[in-house]
Amino acid sequence: PIVYCLEEVDNGALLFDITVAKEENFELDFSDKSGAPAVFADGFRRNADEFTSLYRRVKETRVPQRLRFIPYFSFANRGTTDMLVWVRHE
Repeated sequence: PIVYCLEEVDNGALLFDITVAKEENFELDFSDKSGAPAVFADGFRRNADEFTSLYRRVKETRVPQRLRFIPYFSFANRGTTDMLVWVRHE
């Protein structure tokens, strides 16, 4: 089996703010040199602009985002970056 992960290089900072969409709309991309395809999926990111203060309640809104999952074995081949394997599902 191949384990996939999100990498900051492709998906932006604060990966823990990402959620995979309920509608499973996955696409494979075989252009990577590793031989294993990257996986694209629809997802959401919490809107970071709403977090202006640490100690107040905010109503979270989510911004749609297309996510790119890469094979875990190819993680960090494009420089130092954060990575996340376990991703929340809506």
